[in-house]
Amino acid sequence: MSISIEQPAVVSSHSGASYELPEAKTVYQAWAGCEARGFIPSKNQKLVIAVVQAALDSGLYYTTDVRSFCAKAMGLTSEQDAANFQPARAEGGVFGMECYYARKYLDAMSRFASEDKAHAQLKPHVGQKLGTIMFNDFKRSTGAVVSEVKDNVITLHFKRGKVLLGAEVSALVIKNAIDRAAEKQLRRDTFDQFTAPAALAPAPQSAETEPSLF
Repeated sequence: MSISIEQPAVVSSHSGASYELPEAKTVYQAWAGCEARGFIPSKNQKLVIAVVQAALDSGLYYTTDVRSFCAKAMGLTSEQDAANFQPARAEGGVFGMECYYARKYLDAMSRFASEDKAHAQLKPHVGQKLGTIMFNDFKRSTGAVVSEVKDNVITLHFKRGKVLLGAEVSALVIKNAIDRAAEKQLRRDTFDQFTAPAALAPAPQSAETEPSLF
């Protein structure tokens, strides 16, 4: 007997917890904001997130491979799997949509973790001199200085030629900009070297100190 998606199918994951295959029309709204820091996944979504993470940890990358792994891990029968495609009108069906959003959630959480680590490492503060940096436009920016810090948003001012510019960025963007400049041999230190305890210690005042932009 075929299973109607309008009557959500319940399957069991290998962890013993029950997963309810949702209706197609509810998936988008249920996962809305999944890439935001404040998103709190439901019990059902946590099961999908866990199996998607397991798939990625096993080295799988392509969407179809990840979905197949997850369907098997969740115990989704071939009958349930076949029935979930038609109402979704999307590649991978309803369950494929769940896996897709779970992966977006995991990518966002990984990015936030990297941002938080870089922020803690940088210890940004007003007046902090970053030196020469290079954003992903690969243009040389000199004399970068932190002018404001608000939560995870860091405002920088820097020069390109004689033009003074500003940008609001995260610590992770700064990390990449410093490392990119070091890779292009525009500065001597990488982000890790720049943020080493000795490097972050206040430098003694001297006549050779680089003048401020302001």
